Amino acid sequence: RPLFRTDYFDCVTYVNTVLALAISNTLPDFRKNMVKINYRGTKPLYENRHHFLSVDWNVENEKLGLIEDITEAFGIPLE
Repeated sequence: RPLFRTDYFDCVTYVNTVLALAISNTLPDFRKNMVKINYRGTKPLYENRHHFLSVDWNVENEKLGLIEDITEAFGIPLE
């Protein structure tokens, strides 16, 4: 039950991994940040996982200050 892999990525797992690496200084930090990026709270459980980018992942990681919505900077109005 690995929380991350380094031998295979899809577009979501690639972004998760790169973001966690960018904000980590050590392997334990990386592991902690992978959980922080992918799950609500500190327990990596199915029911805590951010399953959908637009309603879970984006919203939660923006609240944590890890990402920023720059859509309007490209002239695309937010709903």
